[in-house]
Amino acid sequence: MDDSGLIKISAILLAAGTSSRMGKRNKLFIPFDGKPMFIRCLEEIVGAAPAEIIVVTGYEHERVKHSLPASASAKVVENSHYDIGMTSSIQAGVRTCDPGTHAFMICLSDMPLIKSEDYRLLMDFFKESKQRSTTPIVAPSYKGRRGNPIIFDCSYRQEILDHREAEGCRKIVKDNSRQQFLRDFDRSQFLMDFDSL
Repeated sequence: MDDSGLIKISAILLAAGTSSRMGKRNKLFIPFDGKPMFIRCLEEIVGAAPAEIIVVTGYEHERVKHSLPASASAKVVENSHYDIGMTSSIQAGVRTCDPGTHAFMICLSDMPLIKSEDYRLLMDFFKESKQRSTTPIVAPSYKGRRGNPIIFDCSYRQEILDHREAEGCRKIVKDNSRQQFLRDFDRSQFLMDFDSL
C-alpha cells in the first residue's frame, strides 16, 4: 500500500494477438454494441477506475494504437514478440506498469460481456484478500469454473517475467494455489470470450 493506504491495481489489456482463427480479420475490430470489441472492453475497464491502464499491442499495432480514445488515458506498449504467445504480452505489460503498483489485473480484449461493476467487484475482492494473504492471486469463478481477468499481487512480478510457457500464467496460479482466492459470481460473463458468444 502507498502512504495513503490505497492499494493500486494496474489493468493490463492484451490487444496484441493475430486472431488466427479469424483468418485475415482482426477480431478486435468486430463491432460489439456499435464499437470495436476491444474498445468496448477498454471502456468498461476505464469505468472501473484502476490506478492505471496499459494496452499491449502487437499485431496491427498502428491500427490498434490509433483506435484508442484519448479519454481512456491508457499507456500503450508495443510487444514486438507477440507472435510467440500471450505470455510475452503479459510480460510487456508488467514491465510497463508503474513501479508503485500493488497488483496486475490481466484483462483480455475479447471478453466484452464483462462490465465496469464486475471489474470493480473483482478489484475490491483483491483488496479484501490482502487482509488474508500478503501474496494473493484473485480470479472470478462461476459454478466452480475459474475465469478472467486474474489479478496477481506485485510480488509475482519477477515470476511472471521469468515465465516460459507461451500461452499465459496458469502454471504460476497452479504453483501458488494456496494463495488463490476465487470470487464467485452468479453470471458467466467471466467465462465468455468472443469465440463462445
